[in-house]
Amino acid sequence: MKLADASRIAGRLMAAFPRMTLDEEEGELFVREVALLADPDILGEAVDQIIRREERFPTIATLRAYYRTCNDARKPRTPALPRGDRDDGIPEWVQVWFWHSSITRSDRQKQNTTSRQPVDDRAPVAMRPFPQMRGGYVDEFTGHIHNDDEPLEGAYTMEEYEAIRAAWVESGAPSISSAVEIFALL
Repeated sequence: MKLADASRIAGRLMAAFPRMTLDEEEGELFVREVALLADPDILGEAVDQIIRREERFPTIATLRAYYRTCNDARKPRTPALPRGDRDDGIPEWVQVWFWHSSITRSDRQKQNTTSRQPVDDRAPVAMRPFPQMRGGYVDEFTGHIHNDDEPLEGAYTMEEYEAIRAAWVESGAPSISSAVEIFALL
């Protein structure tokens, strides 16, 4: 950046913060440091933000911090997950779970709300988990997924799951095209 542009920026800041007085040496140092910042458009945006947000004349470090923030805001955003060869499809067991959930939901709800049986004998509205479902968590710092080794408590056995899967295949193996469909119907 040219020294004339840097002097103009320093003049804008002096006009915005009239109580601040710089002696000749401080003014030259400030203008030289401002001139080191490469892009005058980004610098102008940073100065606008400083004028709007700060109460006092900015230090050189503050000006650089605002410059970096404005520069970073202009960079294209990178996706959280790396692009690459990964399966974006919905696993088969999720397809089976979704089908089983929708097929049995009305029966489970009817039994739960209109049954004359004691409460303990009524079928639950909540469906038992499938054996593929695991408890776990995502580490906030590393982003690694930590799954439990064992299925959730009360989950179907693999034999029960295979029977449900066979009924799903027999019904034509209906599939869902996106996770949005799952959440829309839950």
